[in-house]
Amino acid sequence: MQRTKIKSKNIQTKTKQQKVNLETKIIEFVNKNSVVLFFVFITLMAFILRYIFFTHKSGDYICFISIWIEKLSQFEGFSGLGENIGEYNVPYMFFLTLISKTPFNDLIEIKIFSIIFDFAGAFIAVKIISYLKNTRFFTPSNMLLYSLILFNPVVFLDSAYWAQCDFIYVSMIMVSVYYMLKEKFTPSMIFFGIALTFKLQSVMLLPVIIIFYFVSGKMKIKHFLWIPAVYGISIVPALIAGRGLKDTLSIYVNQTGIYKQLTMNCPNIYNLLQGDYNMFRNAGIILTMGILGTGALLFITKRKQFVRADMLLLTIWVTQSCICFLPSMHERYAFMTCIFSILWSAFYKKDWWITVVINFVCLLSFTPYLCGIEIIKLGYLAVVNIAVFIILSHELFVKTPKNNCLKVAA
Repeated sequence: MQRTKIKSKNIQTKTKQQKVNLETKIIEFVNKNSVVLFFVFITLMAFILRYIFFTHKSGDYICFISIWIEKLSQFEGFSGLGENIGEYNVPYMFFLTLISKTPFNDLIEIKIFSIIFDFAGAFIAVKIISYLKNTRFFTPSNMLLYSLILFNPVVFLDSAYWAQCDFIYVSMIMVSVYYMLKEKFTPSMIFFGIALTFKLQSVMLLPVIIIFYFVSGKMKIKHFLWIPAVYGISIVPALIAGRGLKDTLSIYVNQTGIYKQLTMNCPNIYNLLQGDYNMFRNAGIILTMGILGTGALLFITKRKQFVRADMLLLTIWVTQSCICFLPSMHERYAFMTCIFSILWSAFYKKDWWITVVINFVCLLSFTPYLCGIEIIKLGYLAVVNIAVFIILSHELFVKTPKNNCLKVAA
């Protein structure tokens, strides 16, 4: 009997030790891989957040995208690409044609496609900052950046609620900037060309590229040839489907004439000015070109070398200039500024209040269309946007850049 009790106690002791060892191993595993586990957790939570909005149909989907898909579904194969259907360029219309042939819910397919680029964009953001700061990918600060982008309302409302595709072209822009920082100019221009095939708004990066060309002295004219080459390849499906070359090349030109309004809920100077559309439109284009040209001259003459984070701040300044002064801008066109402002603050770890203001103003400009509520009048938001433009101009042209020059590619 005594032996049985002793044996029983030994078994219980051994079992407890096994439990303790297992618990210890679990704790050690979690501590060792906490950053990676956080990455998995945040990715899952970010997807669930977007899944909640899957069934919502925005006005853009109901009035435009769903109608385009219905029309495309009436054509055999991809022959619908040969018709003048939709406002988007060939690559996105190719995607819409593809889903028009599937038996699945096209709304969910559209949103999943955009959401994929939410995660891709957050991943690329971390890659850019990891390169600039020369750190590993999986660090606590990098995962914070990953989380900030994925849980930014501007980001998940755009893709999961609105069914828009802004992070598709912005992701391509970010890859272009990443390779430009690494002085790999061929892939940089290829990805810029891809971005341009998805959205005309990608052209806002062009002044940054041109300034970089003159300041760095390392890009060649031949690298720019990749942009029309990629664009030319992108329109081939439409040409094969029978659409005329002139008609296909005029897609973006036609886009600029669709909306005869000086501003489309974009908080800019045209919320403060009212007048003849054609007169103010032409004046606004010249004004913006003048501002960008002046900024380019100041930057080129002031900078003797290209500071690494200049690429981020310069991109913010250029896009903010377009937002504030270009006519016929939509509220969503500030998306690129929002993302690059987060990158800029993540690199310098300062001036987060500027990033918060930029993103908050953009979010508030969404509400009139998405929710039918103007929480703060767009005129007031326009004043804030112009103030931010002035502050960014001071940061870029007045403050002395830190000694963190662009790395030379190995």
